[in-house]
Amino acid sequence: MSKDDDDRKSSSSKDIIKELKDAAALIDAVREISKDVDENTVLNGAGNETQVTVETTLEGDLVDRAIESVQRKADNIKKLITTLIPVFLLFTGGSLEAFGVIDIFSDDDEIPDSRECNYGIDWVDWTWEDDELNVFGSLWTDCDIDSSDSLDNMVVMANAFDAESPNQEWVLGNIDLFNWYQDLNFHIELGDAPDRELDIWVDLFIQEEFDDGGTPIAQDQLVMVKKPIEIVMGCMDSEAENYDPNANQDDGSCEYPPEEIEGCTDPEAENYNDEATKDDGSCEYPPEEPCEVAITNHYRGHVADDEEQDAILISFRVLPTNCEDENLKIDMELYQNGYASNYTHYIIVEGDDESDISHIFDNVAVGNSWIPKVTASLDGDVLEQVNFWGIDVEAQESETCEINLYEIDIQFNNTDASVGFDIDCGEQPNDLQGYNVSVQFLVYEVNTTNSGPNATGPLQWVTETYYIQGYIDDVRFLSLDDFLDSSITHYDFYWYAIWEDSEGNTQYIERTWMNIEFESEEPIGCDDPSIFNITSLSAIFTVVNNTNIHLEWTLEHDGPSDDAFCIDWIEIEINLYKDGNPYASLTFDELGWWGVSGSATELIITPEEANILGNLPSGSYDALLKFWEEGATTPDSDVFTNAITISA
Repeated sequence: MSKDDDDRKSSSSKDIIKELKDAAALIDAVREISKDVDENTVLNGAGNETQVTVETTLEGDLVDRAIESVQRKADNIKKLITTLIPVFLLFTGGSLEAFGVIDIFSDDDEIPDSRECNYGIDWVDWTWEDDELNVFGSLWTDCDIDSSDSLDNMVVMANAFDAESPNQEWVLGNIDLFNWYQDLNFHIELGDAPDRELDIWVDLFIQEEFDDGGTPIAQDQLVMVKKPIEIVMGCMDSEAENYDPNANQDDGSCEYPPEEIEGCTDPEAENYNDEATKDDGSCEYPPEEPCEVAITNHYRGHVADDEEQDAILISFRVLPTNCEDENLKIDMELYQNGYASNYTHYIIVEGDDESDISHIFDNVAVGNSWIPKVTASLDGDVLEQVNFWGIDVEAQESETCEINLYEIDIQFNNTDASVGFDIDCGEQPNDLQGYNVSVQFLVYEVNTTNSGPNATGPLQWVTETYYIQGYIDDVRFLSLDDFLDSSITHYDFYWYAIWEDSEGNTQYIERTWMNIEFESEEPIGCDDPSIFNITSLSAIFTVVNNTNIHLEWTLEHDGPSDDAFCIDWIEIEINLYKDGNPYASLTFDELGWWGVSGSATELIITPEEANILGNLPSGSYDALLKFWEEGATTPDSDVFTNAITISA
């Protein structure tokens, strides 16, 4: 509450003496009132209305209200002066002569003991304290009543009017009016009061009128009552660049972006406006020159290192003009006169970049005058098209490779002999035409042959045919088993590779091992199979249903052949090759144990046992086999199967 509010609130009847002491200027007004009374124009019952004006320079609320009370009704002036006289006596020490007031009332003018009383609100004012509105002021009556009794039971009510919310009412309670002038002081709890102006009306009712919904007998208004809020200075215009949403009082600081200047903002336009800040779509451009393409530096020919000479190389240069930001399609075709294009290819060239382009059409069919054609187009529109000179593709003679023996080795034991060899066609992997090569392994008694007077023929032989094409690391084996004769201790061995070359001539390679001694040994018992030597007699691939391979692997050990229970147990490894390259494998522990007896034991291995042998794609297949004896520390030497072909 402010100091002014404190001063205003203290202007109650309890402080009236102090306030009147300070109201020196009121004396002149009293003199004027006394003069009017003496002239019997107000109070002697003449029926005339006297207007009394009291002027003062004092700003105190009580003085102003007192002067207004003098003017309220003429018939109340007498009552007022009667009440003020004791106060003036306080100023003068008991005499009115100091103010020039000798006789205010005549002896005939006495206040009636009873009459209808008048009531009013003398003044009201307000202060804020948090969310509580403090309203204070004073009430008056013109009744002369005893201080020990009240004249009437009064009701004071306040109404708050707000244009943006419902009106609020507070009944401020009953007031017993004991004398002509009484304090009014009450509080209105507004809670979350709006931060805007309210109109507050204070009404004075007689109890009966209030209960009956009647009209007030007096009313005063506090206009534009507004809850004080913290002032936040700033720009309150949301359109401004520095708009402050927290500001509640505009300080004139709003700043706005410079006004937009409309025009053409594209520097490439003919009517470019360097002062424009907003493009208005008015830009004008010179007419666009059409996109054009030139195709130069034409070349076509065979690829030098192409053995089949069926690959045609074309090359050319693309020169675009005025094609910036465009995507040019370059189509390349190869055709014969009168026929549609058999071979096509295309690329995309972007913008105006110069491009050197080349492309190889491979596996072109044999024929005369294959014509390369190059077409440059934009969005389906042909910009340039060039036909090159035609070029022929001629049939090429089949080229064959040369048979070579890269490795051969013979091995012996007390009953058997085997030879391992590697035959290749050429010296590197290739796709040249190969040959069917017949390979023979024979054993003779020493100094015997197949012809002449001493001809006896071989004691035993074995023959296999292989298709040899390209260079592959594929060692193959042929074996001679149980050829020993008790009367013969020395033997001759022959190995031949025989084929027909591209000109129809028979060619062969021969290797011999002469006068090889074999010593007879005592038969081995079956007490310890771990000392047996296992021999591979053959390993043959066969095709089933043109997609599956069956392996027939014949093995035996050098122990007793007449003992069916003399078994040497082995594990098997299969490494499958396709077209000379590793394809799939199964390790030893994946195929379980197999038993080998002293007589020829045929192991039949199907896709059910070895899944890598089933559902194979087209190609040439062979396999590298190994076995591992129970109790051994290393596997045996490699065993190769024959090659077979799958044409699924």
